[in-house]
Amino acid sequence: MDIKEYSKLIKAKRKELDGLMKRKMPVIAGRMAKDHFQDNFRREGFVNGGLHPWPKAKRLSSGRTDAAGSYGTLLSGRNH
Repeated sequence: MDIKEYSKLIKAKRKELDGLMKRKMPVIAGRMAKDHFQDNFRREGFVNGGLHPWPKAKRLSSGRTDAAGSYGTLLSGRNH
């Protein structure tokens, strides 16, 4: 491989890297952030550096027997 071929290879890889940074990486990072955010809700606490649970909702400790009393903190009956 001579210097001209190497230069062409570097230019091609640079284009590939630019495309990755502008198109693919924001999508991947956004998906990771969304999954992390939703995981906080599924586990009912913050998951940064271990699970730090949220305080229990007042409606859970009030002894309600209706449907609203059976759901966890900030969750509906559906698992999105």
